[in-house]
Amino acid sequence: MKRALCILIPIAAVLLIGLCVFLIFFLGKENDPKMVENVVLAKTASPSVAQNVMPGDEIEYTVRVTNQNEKRCKLCISDVLPANTVYVRGDAEMDEKSFSLSVSLKAGETKELRYTVRVLDSAEIGKSIYSPAAAVGEKKSNTVEHFVGRVLNASEQSRMKDAILALAYSEEIAPLKLVKDMYLVAFSEAPALSASPMPVIVPPVPTPATKTSTLPSVS
Repeated sequence: MKRALCILIPIAAVLLIGLCVFLIFFLGKENDPKMVENVVLAKTASPSVAQNVMPGDEIEYTVRVTNQNEKRCKLCISDVLPANTVYVRGDAEMDEKSFSLSVSLKAGETKELRYTVRVLDSAEIGKSIYSPAAAVGEKKSNTVEHFVGRVLNASEQSRMKDAILALAYSEEIAPLKLVKDMYLVAFSEAPALSASPMPVIVPPVPTPATKTSTLPSVS
């Protein structure tokens, strides 16, 4: 009996060690290509891409990863700092201009990588703030793009409204000139339009003349 135990104990120990090595290797393997195939990756931003940003504004990016496998997997999310921005804060450490974050997800679980950047003060009006696709292995997310603009004040907004209305009704002035004027107001430091073009472009509708009767008078 003792001899059998002496033989079985070392064998069990070897098997246990082998099992531990097996579990550590396979459970700790990041971005297994077969697992990555069933991963969903998406990137969003705040403010949304429908809005322009200004020099000095902050943009928060969210990279969302969902594990659609039937078992747990370990993934490494990587992303790149957009040009014309500087890193402010986030869930992952930045290495020069790239990010990485290791996550372990249960089957069906979703986790997010969030980070915030600031648009450089030197970013020019009309400049693109382009955020490349994030990646988990070979899986890529969508890209996100903003443009540097400026916020119109109340006076500029009113004049832009007039210019748009004028563009809709104008037959006297080239539409391209109106578009150019609108662009200058919206995307440059040009002063607001000097005056509303509506009175010039859309003259008052003349009052119809009163018809004079041509019937002969009756004596």
